[in-house]
Amino acid sequence: MESAGFMTGQDKLSELSVSYSQAETIDAPLLTACPFNLECQVETVQQWEHYVNFTARITKRWADDRLFDEKGYFRSTDFHPLIYMGTVRRGLTAIWTKKIQISQAVSSRKQGKNMIKILGQVKDKILPAIETDRLYLRQRTVADAADIFAYASLPEVSWPAGFPPVQTVEEEIYYLEQIYPQNLQKEDLPSGYGITIKGQNKVVGSLDFSHRHADDVLEMGYTLHPAYWGQGYMPEAARALLEIGFTLLNLHKIELTCYDYNKPSRRIAEKLGFTLEARIRDRKDAQDRRCASLRYGLLKSEWEGKAY
Repeated sequence: MESAGFMTGQDKLSELSVSYSQAETIDAPLLTACPFNLECQVETVQQWEHYVNFTARITKRWADDRLFDEKGYFRSTDFHPLIYMGTVRRGLTAIWTKKIQISQAVSSRKQGKNMIKILGQVKDKILPAIETDRLYLRQRTVADAADIFAYASLPEVSWPAGFPPVQTVEEEIYYLEQIYPQNLQKEDLPSGYGITIKGQNKVVGSLDFSHRHADDVLEMGYTLHPAYWGQGYMPEAARALLEIGFTLLNLHKIELTCYDYNKPSRRIAEKLGFTLEARIRDRKDAQDRRCASLRYGLLKSEWEGKAY
C-alpha cells in the first residue's frame, strides 16, 4: 500500500497487477492476495502531542476459507498472527477465535486433478482474477498491448480466431481502449481475461465470453501465443472460465464456435466435454474461404457431472 496508494484517484493497484475488490462500507481496497481483510470504520481520533490514537470498529471480515476449520473457527496454529503482526498477537487472536459469519473473498475447489481458485467476486461485470495450477488469469490493460500484439499479429492465431492480424501496437491499444469495451456493453458481456504463466506478468493469450445468445447462455472464445501451444495451457484456462460461468454467473449453457479446419480448438472443445451440436456447411471464414462452422455446447448439468 505504501508503494501503490489508493486514495489518489489513480488505479495504481491494478497497474501493479494487484487484484482487489472495493470494500462495501469504506472507500478502500480488499486485496485478494491477503489471507484476510478487515473492513474498519474509525470511531474516535485522539491526539496527544506527536501521537495520534484511532479507535475503529470492525464492520466486516473477509477471509480465505482455508483459515477456518469445519466448525468455522479460526485455525490460529496454521496462520500464526505473531509472524505477520508483531506484538498484537493477543488482540488479533481474540478477533478471530470467535465463531463468525464469513464473507469469502477467495473460493477454490479441486476439479479432478486440477485446482481452480477464484480470487474474489463479480463486480460491475468485471470478473475476478483466477489462479489455476500453472496460470494466473487477470484483467487486461493497455500496459499489456505489446504482449497481446505479439500473438494477435500472427496470421496463424488471428485468422482461425476470426479476425485479421493486428498491424501495430497502436491498433491493439485502440482495440483495448475503445472497441473491446464497446463490444462488452453492446452484448452485455462480462470482462474477459489475459492469460499469464505463474511467476510471469506477461499476457500470452486471451480468454473471453464473446457473445450472448440468451440471458443464461454465453459463447466463449480464446487465443494463445503459438510458443505455448501443445502444453495444455488453453484447456487449463478454459476450465477456469467454465467454473466462473457456471458458478458465479449461474449460466445454463456455454457454447463454442470454430471453423472445421481449426483442429486445436476442436480438440479443446472435446477435451472439455462439449457436444458438437451443429455442422453448418459452406460458410465463409474471415478470409472469405469456404468451410464448415462447428457449434459446440456444454450444459451446466453436464459440467457438474464431469471430473476433468
